[in-house]
Amino acid sequence: MERIDEINTVGQVLAVRTKQEWREEFFLHKAALVIPRGPNGTYLLAMRAATKKPFPGVWVCGVGGTCASDESFLETAQREMKEEIGVRAELTVVNTFLHDDEYMRALFRIFTTIDPLDPTELVIDETEIAYLQAFSLDELRELITERPETCAPTAVTAIRSFLLGLLE
Repeated sequence: MERIDEINTVGQVLAVRTKQEWREEFFLHKAALVIPRGPNGTYLLAMRAATKKPFPGVWVCGVGGTCASDESFLETAQREMKEEIGVRAELTVVNTFLHDDEYMRALFRIFTTIDPLDPTELVIDETEIAYLQAFSLDELRELITERPETCAPTAVTAIRSFLLGLLE
């Protein structure tokens, strides 16, 4: 049975809970996201699979998921990379942010790949991702400012945090 840490807003563990309890009680937890580098200075976002809930058919970070109780943010990011796009890659932290609204309650750590990935060489888990698309930094800014409704709410916050982290 998968276990998830219930945390406070600074990431301290309050309790170890089951994934079923998380679905029922919607407590604050840790999650890792990756926006991989793509070709020619771009970054890869995922169009969420049409059958994936919540938020089917919208833009999300390239890969991501909830941290299991025994996993670090980095271990989760690496596991999700392998599960969702079939690749192992060296990662670097870009930023950490809290997202707490009616859709998601998580302390996120967001990563990118050290080296660019070729989206044509990735093995996509179609139950999670419909396809990946490369975006320039300007296109990422435009996406979250001019078309935020095409993104999951957490993706808007994540991309904003990602762009701020790249500037630091």
